[in-house]
Amino acid sequence: MANLPIPQDIFSRLTFIHEYEKNQNGENDVTDPASIINNYQPHILTDFNLSHHLPPDHLATQLYRDAMTVPADRIPLFIPPVIGTNFPIGDPNYITQPRNTSLLPALIAAQAIQVDFRQYDIVSERNSLRKIAMNVKIYAVGVMRYGKTLLLRRYGRRSVNRNDIGILFEEMCTTPDYPPSAEYKYLIEGRIGTLRTLVTAEIDAVSNGNNQNNNSIELTCRKEEKFQNKVDVWFQTFLSGTATLMVGHRSVDEPIRLLGMNDYNTEDLIGQENKIRILQHLHRVLCFLQANVQENRNYIFYRHPRDQPPNDMGLFLYEITNSDDIRRLQFIPKWMLKQMFIRNE
Repeated sequence: MANLPIPQDIFSRLTFIHEYEKNQNGENDVTDPASIINNYQPHILTDFNLSHHLPPDHLATQLYRDAMTVPADRIPLFIPPVIGTNFPIGDPNYITQPRNTSLLPALIAAQAIQVDFRQYDIVSERNSLRKIAMNVKIYAVGVMRYGKTLLLRRYGRRSVNRNDIGILFEEMCTTPDYPPSAEYKYLIEGRIGTLRTLVTAEIDAVSNGNNQNNNSIELTCRKEEKFQNKVDVWFQTFLSGTATLMVGHRSVDEPIRLLGMNDYNTEDLIGQENKIRILQHLHRVLCFLQANVQENRNYIFYRHPRDQPPNDMGLFLYEITNSDDIRRLQFIPKWMLKQMFIRNE
């Protein structure tokens, strides 16, 4: 099968467990649909800095600790950019990223503030939940269980181009003392339907340095005056509790210049029905995984085309059963999770 985030030979060895089917009778849905929005109530537990220069081994605990500062000692404070400024476009400047995304930043940040991840139903970085909720592209998300807790981590390569327009725009909108070699992230607890969540989310900028109140800002820059992709942006900002979106409008022809800025209240990006649909789908899938993922096993949740009919997409749960594949794809072993416990003695 083409274009999957893992090699074809590994995919062919996976053991099929179940296909997710959208439940028609509303099982697992909350009684009041609007409450799935209102009850999320994101709470920032801490912030942290994470270096762009990450270890190639996603299980290198000490190297990840060295790449993090918890709580953050550097914050990207927002400053209004000067309209008419030229973007300093250069050749692509890629920072090599690990082959596998690591869940260690979430676990290390939680441990640093004496929060035990085992009290949550779901532990994930934001993009894994985003892929499930958007339900529009091929994706693969690894899933494992420890006690009642499901841990999720997406598969797929990530690249960082320091000369990307989006990154240059973020630098244009933040104080120059924030280092370009580090991300700024929140560790956030919330509730999706019946499930308590612990999520990490990258934050582009904040309006002041007080992280006790969520003053985060989402930044994006586009050449089209009409703002597209509102659904995806709404979900990202919903999970991080970000209330403000600032969209830069840039020129098409070189030299590329900032032509203007518009700000949006993220709550107004999409309608209530759309919000409920997205969150109910995410909640149903997470409940499906809770019901089918067993402890001491390794799973992958895929969205990919069915064999029949052609191009019809389905959601499938597979188990990794080949020992070599487990070593290659397992995103965190049980013994390492035990090192992340917080014991109240």
